Amino acid sequence: MRKSKKGDVDVKLFDSLNQSIQEYIELFAKKHGLSLDYWVADRVGEVACLGDYYVNFTDVRIDLEKKIKKKFFFDWYDLTLDLNLKGKPVVNYYHYLISKGQIALAFDK
Repeated sequence: MRKSKKGDVDVKLFDSLNQSIQEYIELFAKKHGLSLDYWVADRVGEVACLGDYYVNFTDVRIDLEKKIKKKFFFDWYDLTLDLNLKGKPVVNYYHYLISKGQIALAFDK
C-alpha cells in the first residue's frame, strides 16, 4: 500500500509539523497579548500577521525557546520601525537580543 504524500513528504509528518507551528504561534500570541490573523501568502511557518505585527517564525522560536521577557519583542519591533522610517539599517531580533544580553552569541547555548 502506498503512503499518502504532500509533495515528497509523508502527510503524517507534514501535519505534525503544521500542528507544532500552530502550537508555537498560539503560545507566542498568548504571551504577547496578540492573536494570529493570517500567515502572509498562506505560507504557514514563515511570516505571521498578528494584529499590527508581522513576525518571522524564526523570531517566534527564539522568543519562546529562550524565554525572552515580553518587553523585548515590543521594544525591538518599535526600534525596527523607527530605524526603517529613518532609512537606517535594521537589526534582526536575534542580534538585538544578543546586544541586550538576553541570549548568548551561539543559538545552541
